[in-house]
Amino acid sequence: MSHDENIWFKGEDSNHNEPLLVEEVGPDLYQLLACPVFTDAVRYGDVIQAERQADNSLLFRRVAQPSTYRTWSWVASIFLIGLSRVFGEADVKALPVGGRSR
Repeated sequence: MSHDENIWFKGEDSNHNEPLLVEEVGPDLYQLLACPVFTDAVRYGDVIQAERQADNSLLFRRVAQPSTYRTWSWVASIFLIGLSRVFGEADVKALPVGGRSR
């Protein structure tokens, strides 16, 4: 069954945590069911090895099985963010792929 876990990512360049939807698939193994925002170490669908900590969070150790999915990161310009207030979210999503606003 899927549930949210607070996962810590610690490395040379960063030390942060992120709440992610996961499904436990084995002892200390979790499949990510959400796209991480603050790390490039893992992707949606990866099975990760993580250790339970005293505060009940998980500490990421490694990717045990990489996902077969592809992941793209997008950076929205302030222009598009402003458009969403005018046209609505669905129209803004359609514009970059050739869609038309009302």
